[in-house]
Amino acid sequence: MTRDDVTVFCTRAVPGGRIGRLVLAMWLSGMAGMMVGLLLTFGNIFGGMVGLVLPMLWFGRRMTKRARYAVSPAGVREVWLDAKGEPT
Repeated sequence: MTRDDVTVFCTRAVPGGRIGRLVLAMWLSGMAGMMVGLLLTFGNIFGGMVGLVLPMLWFGRRMTKRARYAVSPAGVREVWLDAKGEPT
């Protein structure tokens, strides 16, 4: 690692590959459908927003990791770091 290294925050791919993305998309669409149903049936804006926004914030925090990019003449090499800052 050189002083040209840049520490950035970036979003990790959804665990499980295509199936993981499909399950996540289905879950989020289901939550959106529940929110619309709450709005239409009861007008419960706060219940729908809590049901949709809180899980999305939780997933966003879980999928965000710190990454370090080592800049070299060949290009940018991506290195993932764990919670302690060690390369994984």
